[in-house]
Amino acid sequence: MKLSSASVRLAALLLLAVIVVASGKSIDKIRRLPPGIERMFTRKDGIRPPKGYVSQSPRTVEGRFTSRVNHFDPQNRDTFEFNYLHNDQYYRQGGPLFIVVGGHYPVNPYFMENSHFRDVAALEGAWLATNEHRYFGESYPTEDLSTENLRFMRTEQVLFDLIEWIDFLKREVMGDPNARVILHGVGYGGSLATWARQRFPNIIDGAWGSSAPVRATTNFEEFAVEVGNIIRERGSDQCYNRIFQAFHTAENLIDAGRTEMISEMFNTCDPVDTDNPLEVELFFFAMMFSLEAAMVEDYDIENIGRVCDALTDDEFGTGLEALSAFLL
Repeated sequence: MKLSSASVRLAALLLLAVIVVASGKSIDKIRRLPPGIERMFTRKDGIRPPKGYVSQSPRTVEGRFTSRVNHFDPQNRDTFEFNYLHNDQYYRQGGPLFIVVGGHYPVNPYFMENSHFRDVAALEGAWLATNEHRYFGESYPTEDLSTENLRFMRTEQVLFDLIEWIDFLKREVMGDPNARVILHGVGYGGSLATWARQRFPNIIDGAWGSSAPVRATTNFEEFAVEVGNIIRERGSDQCYNRIFQAFHTAENLIDAGRTEMISEMFNTCDPVDTDNPLEVELFFFAMMFSLEAAMVEDYDIENIGRVCDALTDDEFGTGLEALSAFLL
């Protein structure tokens, strides 16, 4: 299951609208999105399993759970259904319920069937399950994605979807309303897991968030430090230095008003408007996201080494030349 083409088009149009408003240019003049944004949309499914992954387990069962569109308005009786999967392959009587919490991607059995969490479930005799986050895959609580309808896409609503579904699983699927519950999630799914544990400690017995951004901050310097250490370890110091040099050179060129040079190197339709902070941020975000997408593609950590090999090639005299050639 994937995001509908309509959803992807809507997201692309919204981002394009932001760029148009920020730059003051007409849509006709912007013939293509800024560099890197296009690559971002090729990863529209967000965190994905390996390409072509299909469940090989006959014990993985699909289901649909009915939840309320708005858990906080007793007058609103609207409901919707979201997808879920469960697997009792490793379950032993009295064992816990292990849940892979869904995030910004369609539900998929990969994280439930192939992970360290699965290995722990086998050791503990746990029942495995995973859910699909509202507004993703085929789990839409509203007919369209209007601004009015997107008000239901709040963390509080998602957490109550999760808790009510867990109660259903324990009672109706496992047949053990007293089963202990352990949550696991990757990225945003990990944040939901930890927040659920904090909000409902009487229901959730433990949570494991992998790369979970649980602390909202506008300048997450610690994350950048860890990413830099990984690039050094899996790539090389030379690779890290080239990336550092490339971004700082681009920043210095823009500060100096040399936007024509940046435009030529990164094939933008028009020079970056240095008087518009949002447009400058979009440019650097596109560079960062494209590089990140290449390094974490299909969760193959060896990609970091391959990217670094390209960036440190002797063909390029500077980090900025290497980065622009790689991204384009």
